Amino acid sequence: MPDINDEAEARRYNAELKKRVAELEDVVTERKQAADALHRRTEELTTLLKVSHALSTTLEMETVLQTATDSATDLIGIESAAIYLLEGEELYLGATTPPLDPQMPETFRRALIVDHPHIQKSVSTGLPVILADTATADLTAAERAISEERGLRTIFYIPILVGKRAMGILILGAIGKPRAISEAEIDLCRTTANLVAVSIQNASLHGNLIQHSKELKNEIRIRKRSEEALRESEEKYRELFNNANDAILLWEWTKQDTIGRCIEVNDVACQMYGYSRDEFLKMTPDDLTAQESAQQMPGIIKKLSGNRNATFEVIDVAKDGFRIPVEISSHLFALGEKTVLLSIVRDITDRKKLEEMQRLQSEITANMSEGVSLLQKPFSPQSLAEKVREILDEG
Repeated sequence: MPDINDEAEARRYNAELKKRVAELEDVVTERKQAADALHRRTEELTTLLKVSHALSTTLEMETVLQTATDSATDLIGIESAAIYLLEGEELYLGATTPPLDPQMPETFRRALIVDHPHIQKSVSTGLPVILADTATADLTAAERAISEERGLRTIFYIPILVGKRAMGILILGAIGKPRAISEAEIDLCRTTANLVAVSIQNASLHGNLIQHSKELKNEIRIRKRSEEALRESEEKYRELFNNANDAILLWEWTKQDTIGRCIEVNDVACQMYGYSRDEFLKMTPDDLTAQESAQQMPGIIKKLSGNRNATFEVIDVAKDGFRIPVEISSHLFALGEKTVLLSIVRDITDRKKLEEMQRLQSEITANMSEGVSLLQKPFSPQSLAEKVREILDEG
């Protein structure tokens, strides 16, 4: 007859063994789950590192966006991805995976954000938005058109943020049938969106830098051309200025409506007056005007202030004291932000001599005519003598 105590001990042993085996199985299961989770996490981190590396190796916006959508589909094993960038109230398509058919309507490439309220909600709140099943979701006509064209059943919107500013939206979609999105996948996608945001910002800065560099180079090129044209113009001006027949002087015009110092002079003026250019640049009209002509200057300045131009004759004095009758034509005009007076001075010495000769000739002719008239009249020796004395006295 078997020993009852031995059977009871065996049952207790078996029960304890089963318990230990179950505990061991639980431990193995937990360790396997932990190992699987660690493996998945390692794969996710590896993929994120690959995404980060891929995004950091280029600064071209188009490449950045395409790399982002390709990487996002690989990261969580989903069939479709797209990035729309935000410009004010408009969305424009940056990249898609798989690529968008070239025949797709332009409304798929560029749209108003108001027509896509789920995108609007995501970018305004800064939070992901999930449409579990487009078949039952409340969609606008624009949203419905895209989901049907791409065959999307589950859509996952992740805002692309720099700080609190939304730069765009990353859209992931499951094709054919609904798909659950886990919290871990949401975290991965948000991390990806953050990486994309940094890359977009860097690409944008790079693009702006390139554009600024091009504009700067173009501006430098234009400025060089302008400087060359200005230099050529100045050379032509200088040649004309110095080869003019008349003296040309440029004077300051003060805020008190008076003539200031000389600021430019041509070679003819230096030759006419005997002063060097450096000497002229320290002079005013008062240094040239003869004393008997000085009283004309207030009236001339008044005329210049009112009419902006005046032509007049004065006597000027050269460096050696030689007196020069001149005709001056003066004009006020703007030079940059200043008002200046341009004076063209003509030496009229020869003209004055000719005028004096003509005057003398007229007087001689008049006197001769008067003498002939006297000779034709009856006269006495006494009256002739008186007339001769009269003419001599007048002379």
